[in-house]
Amino acid sequence: MQQQFPEIDGRNYKKVLRELDISKYPSLPDYLKDIHLKLRRKQELTVSEEVLTKSKLITYFKDLKFEYNKFYFDKFDWNTVDHRKPKPFQLDGIKFLTLNDRCILADDMGLGKSLQTVIATKVQPEEFNILIITLKSLKKNFANEIKFFDERISIIDKKWEPNKYTIIHYDNIKKFQKEILECRFEILILDEAHKLKSNKSKRAEKFFDILNETKKDLQKVWLLTGTPIANRPIEYFNLLRIIKHPLSKNWQEYVVKYCNGFQDAIYNRWVVNGASNLLDLHNQTKSSVLRRLKKDVLKDLPDKMRVPLYLELENKKGYRKALKDFADKKYQLEGIKDTELNEMTKIAVWRQFCALEKLNDGSLVELIENEIDKGNKIIVFTNFTKVVDEIYKIFGSKICRTLDGRTKDRQEVVDEFNANENLKVFVINIKIGAAGWNIQSANSVIVNDLPWVPDDLVQCEDRAWRMGQNREVVIHFPLYAETIEEHMLEIILSKVKITTQVIDGVQKDFLDNDQINSDLKKIEEDSRLSLVQEIFKKINMATV
Repeated sequence: MQQQFPEIDGRNYKKVLRELDISKYPSLPDYLKDIHLKLRRKQELTVSEEVLTKSKLITYFKDLKFEYNKFYFDKFDWNTVDHRKPKPFQLDGIKFLTLNDRCILADDMGLGKSLQTVIATKVQPEEFNILIITLKSLKKNFANEIKFFDERISIIDKKWEPNKYTIIHYDNIKKFQKEILECRFEILILDEAHKLKSNKSKRAEKFFDILNETKKDLQKVWLLTGTPIANRPIEYFNLLRIIKHPLSKNWQEYVVKYCNGFQDAIYNRWVVNGASNLLDLHNQTKSSVLRRLKKDVLKDLPDKMRVPLYLELENKKGYRKALKDFADKKYQLEGIKDTELNEMTKIAVWRQFCALEKLNDGSLVELIENEIDKGNKIIVFTNFTKVVDEIYKIFGSKICRTLDGRTKDRQEVVDEFNANENLKVFVINIKIGAAGWNIQSANSVIVNDLPWVPDDLVQCEDRAWRMGQNREVVIHFPLYAETIEEHMLEIILSKVKITTQVIDGVQKDFLDNDQINSDLKKIEEDSRLSLVQEIFKKINMATV
């Protein structure tokens, strides 16, 4: 069995060295052996000895762990994975995971993070047990990847029956907390790890309870996410905390330096929704994060084109009247007057109006029909159930399928759409179907109504634009000009620059410069943009 090494920090190094069984570490430097004897004799160390001892001990075990990890990687028989042979860039990912005990694999969506991770587990000692935490909808997907290499899989649902590979979803870890703690797991894999970004979520709270209790057996923690940061640097902190990155040791120092954080004197709370020193944050964390983009490693992958489609809203009266209608209904049901509606409610009403109006005025249907006429298979993403139902009603069961919270066997529906050439339209709820699914049979994506978070938008795109795709993928964003939709796109563009600066080390545009300059109007002067930006600040503060 692989030797388990002690965890050393600035506070426990003397205790670790004093209690160390040096017979197990023949390569321990003579200087540390001498200090070991000195500590055993309860002799005081000088200040310089303390500094040097801590540095040498941390470096020694870091190098020793690296050599052990490298030993297992070098001796692995790669012929055993020849039936699912990894690409060269995936080999680099497997090596990265193997050589690092705690790290983040942040590859672009569709580059095979699960494949790299599963093979990396096969590189480890055979007696290692693996706990995989993922989304409920992705448990079978992960199990299917494992089945290429190992049949010892258990998907936990109602009953705890662990195996070599035990797969559970995030919202179930509370239910099985006791059982998880009683089992021995050497490897913890967190798929879609960005789901733990919020300090205030019950999910994150329970996870950290378990992580702290299982540290005795746990030897490796691997985080998988295509977007470690969705909006702002504060979301990065929890992930860094999980992998025990030095930047996560002091929350206050982190938020002051990287989130432009400050303590509000009036409300006596920390405001941490800003972004600062982003390049430094990238440089400090890049050794713990491996990030590759499809455009860089899949040279044969067809292009992806983003196309904003600006529509003229004919029903301007209805757009203005939507708030009044909603307020009247709210007053009838709950006695709440128009003036009492908060800004977020108003934005939600505007968003839903625009989403449904594209069906009412025929612009969305026309766009879908045009793509069908071109011989394309189309994915339509939306946030609203009414849109899902209306599109299905219009196109019918012969050519259309849907995926939302009401869909029971989701994988079966995805497989049917991919396999059946007669199916042309797949309508998907963004929150349910934007992540994890492989739908590369489609080459046209329509995002009917924009999400707030750029990550959700990219996830939508990459259901079709991924390995296995052999046609150019076109992503359409139908937007009503001079409405909430145009303002949301502007917010998304600004967010992308923040997240790419941290993860990739350079600011990037979501749309190319030509599209930005020619298509986006100067909406900064519009009073509603000020409203949205102000509300967006409130969203940030409310979700920290």
